[in-house]
Amino acid sequence: MEVVRGCACLLVILTHLAMKLPGNGYSFNPHFISFFSGWATEAVIIFFILSGLVITSSINKQQSTRSFITARLVRIYPILFVSVLISVIIDLFLLKAPVSAAAIVGNLIPISNLQATISPLLHANPVIWSLSFEVFFYTFFALFILGKNLIRKLNLVLWLSFSIICLGLGYFEFNLNNPIVKYLVMMFSFSPIWIIGVLIWLLKDRFSVGKVNFFFSLTALPLISRLHLTLNYYDPLKFLLFALTAVPFFIFLIQNDISRDSVPTNRKIMALQGVIYILATVFIAKDSTYTTLIKSIYISLPVISLSFSIKFVYQHLIHLYNNFIKPILAPIGKISYGLYLMHFPIITFFLYINRLSNPVKILFSILLFTIFSIWLEMVFQPFVKKMLKPFV
Repeated sequence: MEVVRGCACLLVILTHLAMKLPGNGYSFNPHFISFFSGWATEAVIIFFILSGLVITSSINKQQSTRSFITARLVRIYPILFVSVLISVIIDLFLLKAPVSAAAIVGNLIPISNLQATISPLLHANPVIWSLSFEVFFYTFFALFILGKNLIRKLNLVLWLSFSIICLGLGYFEFNLNNPIVKYLVMMFSFSPIWIIGVLIWLLKDRFSVGKVNFFFSLTALPLISRLHLTLNYYDPLKFLLFALTAVPFFIFLIQNDISRDSVPTNRKIMALQGVIYILATVFIAKDSTYTTLIKSIYISLPVISLSFSIKFVYQHLIHLYNNFIKPILAPIGKISYGLYLMHFPIITFFLYINRLSNPVKILFSILLFTIFSIWLEMVFQPFVKKMLKPFV
């Protein structure tokens, strides 16, 4: 799971580097460039699923709702406070952007989002939008779903049901003028994605997922993520379908030692995956916003992935994973929270040093936010946790 977290974090950073730096190529070939770097939102959705999964897997270690909330507060807010402080300084003194007290508080709670429904985001750190969702998920989970070392399953079903109703309200564009109501509808609309992570852990032993299901799930995600089901870029309906497509991928990681090659394909899951794939293929084939080449790449990836389960190919992929992918991504996963919150303001800072070339800006940005994130996760966070231990 640390590898998945590290990969998602890298996708966010890569997307923001490509987006922020001048001459990034988006202007002349946006679809080609976004094929390699435009995955930040999808990576956040992976974070949401992973969060629900990991939180649920750890609740047997929590003594009470109070201890759960305390653990989340201690984990989230020290690094968030540092990130908001640095972002406010960059906004005020470098970007010359007005920052109100309400905006600072809104980003610290956080209740800020891209639509500025209740509170605007800081210019130097818009990635805090996803943390607003995470904090909402944690809060609702702690207050209404988490019992004493158990899950209130009826409450979970009610949360999911109400969230789907809210998703429908947003999908049919009901006129929601009250900002608080609009904000809550948005939070609930994205809740099913986090709940899928919860359900993956709760139902993990009821389904057996093989290599074919795993690879097909993984390689179908780019296809699903590029569907235009509505005009809304941050479309909770599309991302819910994305999360459902990712379910076999996560179940396989939980259930199996990935170096094993004897897990049979689940034909029922494969049939469902096939239906989703065919519908997505038809949908994207009719989408005039993509070139034929880009469509062909997205459509062909899941088909090509069927060859990955061949024993000879699979063994080589495992070798590649164990010797190259895991040693790089697992350490990144361990500091991913710090990286996530610190990379954008630091990239923004270096963009304003005009004397440096773009390659130098990239190099110094990566070095600084990596070193700073390591310090935050390995030194600052444990220090704060130790200091707060007598009070929590």
